[in-house]
Amino acid sequence: MKSLKQALCLAFVIAFSVPPGFAWGNEGHRWINRAAALSMPNDYPQFMREPLAIDEIEYLGPEPDRWRSVSEPSLKNAQEPDHFIDLKLLEGFGPLPLQRYEFIEQRQAFQRERTQKGTPQAKCLLPEKVGMQPWIVAEIWERLIVSFREYRQLKADGKPTLPAERAAILYAGWLGHYVADGSNPMHTTVQYNGWTGANPNGYTTAKTTHSQFESSFVKDNIKAKQVETGLRKAKASYTEDQTETGGWQAERDDYLG
Repeated sequence: MKSLKQALCLAFVIAFSVPPGFAWGNEGHRWINRAAALSMPNDYPQFMREPLAIDEIEYLGPEPDRWRSVSEPSLKNAQEPDHFIDLKLLEGFGPLPLQRYEFIEQRQAFQRERTQKGTPQAKCLLPEKVGMQPWIVAEIWERLIVSFREYRQLKADGKPTLPAERAAILYAGWLGHYVADGSNPMHTTVQYNGWTGANPNGYTTAKTTHSQFESSFVKDNIKAKQVETGLRKAKASYTEDQTETGGWQAERDDYLG
């Protein structure tokens, strides 16, 4: 169970490392991942805290954005909804279920209900419009749990642990991207790239707003050290006994719900 606690702790290190209102592009994602890696609890395996591992976790921060090129259309199409969750579209939906396909099934029923009521948002209640960010976080997090479990088993059996170590580093870096996306206000709203619809307050409608916020603003106004020095060393969220009795599950339910 210690491996699960460690994986949980890394997820929350990343989640709470991200200052509210901060924005991400290539630099932002790299800085967030590096800051999280440098703030790992002291009970983490040493291989996760080696300089090369920290460098790799940093490099992997923007990795999922590298999968969004039109030159790889299948990859681009399959994972694009994982970067956001437009919560406005889900008003009235209720608590989000824990599993991806359970959500998709419930979303279909919700869309039918909204269509019958003539709700304008009904046509937008598609996975690619609503987004799937909470579920990709949970899924990669559980991959990280598995890799730590494999590492501990290999170590106990006296076998080489390098394959499990490499997997854990990969999953940690991959996880950081989507947790950071979820902390970005433009990844949780339908108004993510210039205001649409009625605009009584006169907000900008420019279709460059998203990139300017995520990339240009960060590059021009934020430095990596500002992110790193604003953090404190993470502590384990639960004792092993609390982990075994499902204490971590309450945090996950709160995140998804």
